[in-house]
Amino acid sequence: HAGRSSRTGGLRRRGDREGALRCFDEAEAVLRRLGSLNLLAEALSGRGNVLLDLGRREEALRDVEAALEIQRKIGNRSGMGHALAGKASFLQAQGELAEARVAAEEALALVREMGERGAIAIRSYELATICLDCGDDEAADRLFEELAAALPEAREGPSAISASVCLAGWLAGRGREAEALALLDRVVVLCEARGMLDMESE
Repeated sequence: HAGRSSRTGGLRRRGDREGALRCFDEAEAVLRRLGSLNLLAEALSGRGNVLLDLGRREEALRDVEAALEIQRKIGNRSGMGHALAGKASFLQAQGELAEARVAAEEALALVREMGERGAIAIRSYELATICLDCGDDEAADRLFEELAAALPEAREGPSAISASVCLAGWLAGRGREAEALALLDRVVVLCEARGMLDMESE
């Protein structure tokens, strides 16, 4: 299944979303036959992302809801957190902020219970952006402080980079420019390491 997963990721990165969708459909059929629920949930979440890219939001949300139901059934709390975060992101994109906030709050509560500091950073960031969209600056401020405390323990991937940039903007807006600049310097280093700063040369 690793080969199929890699293939779908590659297709999605190259922009062949219809091709990726077909691969996820194939993966779903195989995983349902095998009864591999955890991998099935991952496939449904992945297909949900592709469907969202294609503007098929209702179908995307159905897949994310199905993935979340499976993760709840098998008691995979980490998987539940990812599925809830995906659901929150989809709802936020659709402007359904109250429902998005509920899902994001549950996702953050889960990682707090699990004590996963790196995940707490990312989930705090995601919920903070929803709170800002809701106009709840006070709640967003508390979440950004939690993000700042937990961010050093987050895995250095795209989510951490996005969270860092957002946090830097929040810090700068509160007169904490030295902290913001230090954080952005770190972002540049991470982006260079991942080959993410070569867009102007293309």
